[in-house]
Amino acid sequence: MNTSDFILTDFSEELFINAFKQMLIKEYGITGIENYELLQKKFESIDDSFALVKKGDNNEIEGLVMAKVIKLSKNDFEAVYGYINTLWISNNCLRLDYGSQLLELCEEQFKKRKITQFIADSDISNVELFRNNNYTRNKSIMHNGQAVLCKM
Repeated sequence: MNTSDFILTDFSEELFINAFKQMLIKEYGITGIENYELLQKKFESIDDSFALVKKGDNNEIEGLVMAKVIKLSKNDFEAVYGYINTLWISNNCLRLDYGSQLLELCEEQFKKRKITQFIADSDISNVELFRNNNYTRNKSIMHNGQAVLCKM
């Protein structure tokens, strides 16, 4: 199966909106969101954020990553990380290695920004995907009040 990956920084692009809607509505059953422009503005207001969209040869959206650069401080130490906010793969594309492909592409985008430490929340549903890609739980780095999955 042929796929295409798209890197987006403009969250008003139709491709991002369609991927985001598919993730929320088709996969998670979240409905009733009237104004996607508000969600777009939220993502656009985050400095140095980007999205990756994977499309199949049938033009279906098969995956979405939303990521950003964040700074975390502890005592007098501050570190910059590539934070993977969302990594979603369509249910009909699970086990096709698309998650690992998108994760690798995401890490490449961070490396272009000179960032080599990557984190994701440890309560996400696809923890196994991250573990299979050499992420480990790191209790010394906290984000949103919890330990993160980390790759350094």
